Amino acid sequence: MSPAPTRACSEVSFESGEPLAGTASDAPLFAAFSWPKALWHHDVALSEGLPAAISELAGAAKRSGRKLQLRLFQRTGRQATDPVELICADFQNARTARIPELPLERCAAAISEFIAGGGNGTPLERPLLLVCTDGKHDLCCGKLGRSIVSALRSDPQLDVAEVSHLGGHRLAANCLALPSGELY
Repeated sequence: MSPAPTRACSEVSFESGEPLAGTASDAPLFAAFSWPKALWHHDVALSEGLPAAISELAGAAKRSGRKLQLRLFQRTGRQATDPVELICADFQNARTARIPELPLERCAAAISEFIAGGGNGTPLERPLLLVCTDGKHDLCCGKLGRSIVSALRSDPQLDVAEVSHLGGHRLAANCLALPSGELY
């Protein structure tokens, strides 16, 4: 018996009634922390093993009149759930912070402190490229994003990680460049 043919992402999107145009986030605030990809859920807040305070972050930011894009990322070989690596960006004020080892229970508070204009961490020393490979949200991301990650990781000067669904694309892989916030 031969394997079933692989269906194109455009066919899957069309059949499910998804719009073919992407919708990029306009959130000026971005926060991502390392979390094993096997535990990702297409709704970050519902990802396996996260404290309740994480799911409350985006809602709290919205209630305060600010938009926060909260994502998960995974670097090659890192499968730990505690401590986490945290990266935050405030695109309007050209500000970033990275905390390489943060206890999971402090993650939500650290993001809140950053949003409020303070917090710990050091600015990103070199650009970080976050490539959407979240096949649980969109099959296209899982299929197309992986090849982009492989190609980018072949350049030792680039810092690359896989990230949960970024939005802003349909039927193509995308990449968020930090600290600039440019979405490719």
